[in-house]
Amino acid sequence: MAKLRRKGRTREAKLLLICCEGAETEPQYFAAWAYDFPRVKICVRSPPNDQSAPAHVIEHAKHQMRKLRFENSDEAWLVVDRDRWPGKQLAILHQESTRAQLKLANSNPSFHLWLLAHFEAIGQPLDKVEIDLRLRSHLGAFNKTSIQMPRFLPFVYDAIHNAKAADGVGKNVRSGQTRVYLLVQEILRLTDSSHANAV
Repeated sequence: MAKLRRKGRTREAKLLLICCEGAETEPQYFAAWAYDFPRVKICVRSPPNDQSAPAHVIEHAKHQMRKLRFENSDEAWLVVDRDRWPGKQLAILHQESTRAQLKLANSNPSFHLWLLAHFEAIGQPLDKVEIDLRLRSHLGAFNKTSIQMPRFLPFVYDAIHNAKAADGVGKNVRSGQTRVYLLVQEILRLTDSSHANAV
């Protein structure tokens, strides 16, 4: 088990660790909340670019949990895509993440679907090219290396609503679904929503 209890006096704030499979878009998105709040400290991490397979993301998360000296009240989340990995690897991801007490915020086909949910209803199968085309139609331009978070944050609650409406709440995330909303709901709960309006 990756979680470690710190000896002696405990931290006053909860630690929320977000480990992203992607090295560009996802860390940019969650960095908007990567500050110290009275109730929570949010840390965003990504493994090296050549180590984005689910097994590597899990090992990286476990390493970060040890490094940050996790306590029982802390949380660690994995943000991963469905599009690149075969079913066997995803089955291992579910099994190993449960064993390591990691929560999943996965998307099918990709994290960009979560971004699209800020602007429109989702739920139908879409490939990555179509998702990016739709993002450009809403934003005028879309660059995954510079996503300009102020253009997304005002619509976070719309994204949660749209992702929830599309979620079948089964074990697997089907095409056109994203469970990133579960992580974002937790962030908003722990930060009392105030930061979403401030950034």
